[in-house]
Amino acid sequence: MPLVFATVVLDPLPQRLRQRSADAGYDESYAGFLPHFFDVRPEPGEVPFVMQGEHFETGHLWFVVLLAFSLLLVPAYRWLPRERVRRAGERVAEAAGRRRGAVLLPALVFAAFCALARMEEDRSVFKDHLSRGSWRRGTSS
Repeated sequence: MPLVFATVVLDPLPQRLRQRSADAGYDESYAGFLPHFFDVRPEPGEVPFVMQGEHFETGHLWFVVLLAFSLLLVPAYRWLPRERVRRAGERVAEAAGRRRGAVLLPALVFAAFCALARMEEDRSVFKDHLSRGSWRRGTSS
């Protein structure tokens, strides 16, 4: 429910404000903008952002997606063998205590998976911005 609320109520506002600031002649009402915002198409290859559109954006709602996913997994906890899970948790905590970098291993596995699945984003605009040194001068172009 939080994801639905945030997507329907919170997400369209920043997009509309960007649209208005980019075009001084833009005078469409918020109610008129909403159908354009929700004109989306499914793109399963863009996991986890499987819904794409010209104006649609999930914003920074990754934490709501994580919450929803976690809540979906709660029923599975009932069927897990508790003693095995407890022992596994203790082993992970022990390994993290012995080796300082051990806690980062899951992140490395995830990064390798993302790289192999070609999930990286194109940051060429950012790289171009850095190569020009405009960040040092305080300019945007």
